[in-house]
Amino acid sequence: MNYFYLFLRLLVVILSIFLAHYADACDGRLTIAQRQNAIEGIGHAMRDTYVLPKVGESVAQEMAQKQIQGQFSHINTKRDFIKEVTELLQSLSGDRHLSVQLVPKNGRVSHVLKEEDEKRVNNFAFEQVRILTGNVGYIKMHKFHPDHMAKQVASEAFAFLSRSNALIVDLRDSGGGSPSLVQHIISHFVPQGTILWDLHGKGGELEARITSYYIEGTNSFKNTPLYILTSDRVASAPEILSYTLKHLKRAVVIGEKTAGLAHYTGAQKINDWLFIRIPMGRPVSPITKTNWEQKGVSPHYRVDADSALDWTINYHLSSLNNNGAE
Repeated sequence: MNYFYLFLRLLVVILSIFLAHYADACDGRLTIAQRQNAIEGIGHAMRDTYVLPKVGESVAQEMAQKQIQGQFSHINTKRDFIKEVTELLQSLSGDRHLSVQLVPKNGRVSHVLKEEDEKRVNNFAFEQVRILTGNVGYIKMHKFHPDHMAKQVASEAFAFLSRSNALIVDLRDSGGGSPSLVQHIISHFVPQGTILWDLHGKGGELEARITSYYIEGTNSFKNTPLYILTSDRVASAPEILSYTLKHLKRAVVIGEKTAGLAHYTGAQKINDWLFIRIPMGRPVSPITKTNWEQKGVSPHYRVDADSALDWTINYHLSSLNNNGAE
């Protein structure tokens, strides 16, 4: 009997250990070794991959120092690690494209964020295309969708607006997306072969020169008055559009200064449960020789975002009247 009770007690201990480990796994618990290895892996990624080498080295050193000082010792879950380390990375670098995230169950990582807002998914994030007062064409976008079909949707939308006297591209609720779609949209409005921006990699080397290309049926847009509406929420891809067309003197930007996220972002695994969204490329205007990172795109006319559409329509109609008076 003593052996039987001893066996039962041993079985209870084994089950308790197993259930504790299972609970930790489900709750995303972190061991000290996991936390330390993750911090070290992030440091390596910053040194080896981040687009600005001096910033990458500085952030890696700061992370290592904080690890030595025990400033991460209170973090014991993956969820808290993701939140606190992302905030720290962005604070140290000033780069809000930089973040750490959990590796999906399928093991595949991507810099493309999973969208839950229907407006950023439905119809490839093209929400509205319509004609406003004074035959002004209006298009509202919530994102520069990375799917290749988004280019077709964009061209169809602009084709619908091809007989407008002016165009308004509303980016006030737009953030993130594909530079390739930015290039496609700009190609509707500038001559073929126009240099839009240069893409520089880590250390400043030129990786690609982005130019406009021919799109059939877009000649009518080349001289159409073009307005871009912005807000302080506008970030990343829509900032490329705003900044590029502004400095090509092809569009009037109206609204609020944008968020200031310029870098191209990639994804890199740190370990089997963690990956980093890390800037790997830097767009540079051939005109300004710089970009809008941490500065934002300043509009030609600063207007409260909520009032920008009405203000732009009135501005355009007033411009027509003034030109007629001359």
